[in-house]
Amino acid sequence: MDDIRHLQSDEALGSVLNLNRLPKATTLGDWLRRMGRQPQMRDAWVKVNQSLLQSALHCCKKVTLDIDATEIVAHKADAQWTYKKNRGFMPMVGHIAETGQVVAVDFRDGNVPPAQNNLAFIQQCRQSLPEGCCLSALRIDAAGYQTKIIEYCDKEGIAYAIRAKLSATMRAQIEAISETDWQPLYDKQGKRVCGQDTYRTSHCIGDYEKAFTLIIQRKAIQGQASLDLESEDCLDEINQGGYV
Repeated sequence: MDDIRHLQSDEALGSVLNLNRLPKATTLGDWLRRMGRQPQMRDAWVKVNQSLLQSALHCCKKVTLDIDATEIVAHKADAQWTYKKNRGFMPMVGHIAETGQVVAVDFRDGNVPPAQNNLAFIQQCRQSLPEGCCLSALRIDAAGYQTKIIEYCDKEGIAYAIRAKLSATMRAQIEAISETDWQPLYDKQGKRVCGQDTYRTSHCIGDYEKAFTLIIQRKAIQGQASLDLESEDCLDEINQGGYV
């Protein structure tokens, strides 16, 4: 809504685009809220977006989906506290990796956990793809480390890369790795990354019996190690033998 105020004051842009009149931000916001309550609006938005996606994808038949919660800091009266300690909203956004376009959005209050209803959102993204284009791969952070999502991907033949949450079983596996089992980590150009190693093993989640490949990485600690108690990453790290 703040962008509308900038557009109204930009005479040069208004002249180029022939924007003689623009609604006020409050007027446009009121219209969007009223339209957002109409169930048929989502179907209309999906059809419009499918055409835009098709134009950008051309003949691409398979795409990779990236989904992530995106914090919007706001000062509205109904804004809720997010896990990042800000008041605002936390919509889940699905992007097509090949083009960077948004395929679907699930608007959520700030206090809604990022892991909530992610399988339903993945299915929504699949349905929002243009005709003839299918979802071949999924990438998501720890909010997607759920049995039902992994089981769904296996069933539908969708490759996936999901950041795992550290469990007691996983911790035991890591602590049992011998020094000779670690392998050098290489970058995209095939050059070894100094001070970083990787290890691959099989792992299962919950009561789902089909195993997946678990990739563990370690990084040499430079200087004195510090623990950031406010960071979620520290919950998924093990400080062991000069590595983290």
